[in-house]
Amino acid sequence: MARGLLLAAVALTMLVAAQASCPNQCSGHGVCGTNDICTCYKQSGTVWGTRDGWTGADCSLRTCPTAVAFDTISTQEQRVFGYKFTPASTHANTTSTFDSVNPETSLRVTVLHGSTFSDSQDRNFMVRVTVSEETTPEYLFEWKYDTDTMWSNEMTMTTEWWAAQDLGSTGVRVYWANLANTEAGDLYEFSAVHNEGVDFYDRNDNTAHQNQECSGRGSCDRKTGSCTCDVGYGGEACARTLCPSDCSGHGVCQSQSRFAVDAGTTYSNAWDADKHMGCKCDGGFRGLDCAMRECPSGADPLGADGGAEGRDCSGRGKCDYSSGVCNCFRGYFGERCEYQTNFV
Repeated sequence: MARGLLLAAVALTMLVAAQASCPNQCSGHGVCGTNDICTCYKQSGTVWGTRDGWTGADCSLRTCPTAVAFDTISTQEQRVFGYKFTPASTHANTTSTFDSVNPETSLRVTVLHGSTFSDSQDRNFMVRVTVSEETTPEYLFEWKYDTDTMWSNEMTMTTEWWAAQDLGSTGVRVYWANLANTEAGDLYEFSAVHNEGVDFYDRNDNTAHQNQECSGRGSCDRKTGSCTCDVGYGGEACARTLCPSDCSGHGVCQSQSRFAVDAGTTYSNAWDADKHMGCKCDGGFRGLDCAMRECPSGADPLGADGGAEGRDCSGRGKCDYSSGVCNCFRGYFGERCEYQTNFV
């Protein structure tokens, strides 16, 4: 009897050990797969149709709404929806590669338009200068994933974006801002975040304005999945600028594309067409925030430029924008400074 219970206990232990055991059982927000790795649940109805709704090793962290970033993604420190290029630490044997005030690698990372990150998971890239000889001149580098043991074959370094070198078939390309300060052994690291094989958003010569959480203008609250926008930005994904003082109650906050329509033209294909906002003031108000009261104006009493040409107070006075009252120059009077006095 005892022997049978012992065998049963051993068998149960082996069964439990054989079963996958993902961290925190994926928090109820994902599926536990092979190698004890969680596949987090997706979220439909988003910009790209489907994206991760949860993230983290145990799927316990919420993702935040995404939109086109205001800046180049290489300068953002947050996780990028789609792709992220973040120059990280360097083990270079020279500090001349970097700006002493605002450290920035001379390596430039770009993408090939219409290509996708070929790997099915997030990857950390390493790029290393192998030869830097001005006398040859011969500038060579090699690359690998941080998990690889072998480096790629050496490739020629270039300073031209249009001649940037492909890192294998990843869709990622590199070139250098300059070669004068590079030395053999300089090492650069950056990462690319996989996202369902979505195409790179911009052209080969411009990695700016990829889709990014909170548009790169806010921080993501991983508990709630909501963005806390930086000052001056608003919207669910911090995707637009805010109008100053909400136009002071004397105007409408609208996009550049709407201003273009009002002017009888179009501005619809630019990345910021619906991101940068401005105030369209009501009649009688002006200024960035529509807080300035316009003064009455008319024809200049001496026939020079007046109200029709955009001059305040008929060109014969100074407008007090806090009250909307004209302070007429000496020799002129009237609500619009439209009259000339005989007494000077």
